[in-house]
Amino acid sequence: MQRRRRIAAITMGEKMRKVDLHIHSTASDGTWTPQELVNAAQAAGLGLIAVTDHDSTANVAETMRIAAANGIKCLPGVEVCSTKDGMSFHILGYGIDTGNKLLQELLAHNTYLLEKKDDDSVQLLIKQGWPLDFKEFQNYTYDRRRGGWKSLAYLIDKGLCSGVNDFFKRIFTAENDLGFPEFPPISEVIAAIHGAGGAALCAHAASAFHGPGLAQHGRSFAAVVRGVVIKVVQIVEQAFPGGRIGPQQQGGQAQGALGQTGGGGQLLP
Repeated sequence: MQRRRRIAAITMGEKMRKVDLHIHSTASDGTWTPQELVNAAQAAGLGLIAVTDHDSTANVAETMRIAAANGIKCLPGVEVCSTKDGMSFHILGYGIDTGNKLLQELLAHNTYLLEKKDDDSVQLLIKQGWPLDFKEFQNYTYDRRRGGWKSLAYLIDKGLCSGVNDFFKRIFTAENDLGFPEFPPISEVIAAIHGAGGAALCAHAASAFHGPGLAQHGRSFAAVVRGVVIKVVQIVEQAFPGGRIGPQQQGGQAQGALGQTGGGGQLLP
């Protein structure tokens, strides 16, 4: 699940520390275990990370423990699915209490919706004549370090899908009557994150795939990133008191140190 995106760097005295606040693990669609994630962060020279798996905090505590033992600060985080006007938005939560009951109930609800969508999608493809067996799918397991999700891995193993791009371009489409489930509204997700003591940020704010894309509403990607940095400064300064934060550029284009992440974000009140 390699994606390009923006990261930042924080200056502490004369030392520059790189920051990556949107990383996925095997708790959702990433390919790294907590240990592998921290190893990658060390190799990339990161001073602060956040594990933000889709609708799961299962790997947060272990990642924080391993990161602390290796001199890396780690924020507890999550990426929560929500729906507005029939479109799916991903809301990041930073600095959350992962034991918060209401937040965990929301994540469990979203996980149920995603697993049910997997089941419903395979059943629908079977009705359309795809050579699949639903009982086989129900009993199917796969190595989570492959990344992705159950139906994607199953279709790949059946030789019917080549990967993530093929899945969304050819299979998970309106023509096949497939789409994302109706997740809780953005306001409910933000309330749950705030109730867990966290800060909420809209992920992929310049993406037309996740929601309408702010760029389509007259906002450039640079403007979106400026809005993100305001909130990221607050988050990072809590982890690095007295630090100063700024964008990290490589060759004129922002690059991420780690690959298993999302994109830019927008601060949510």
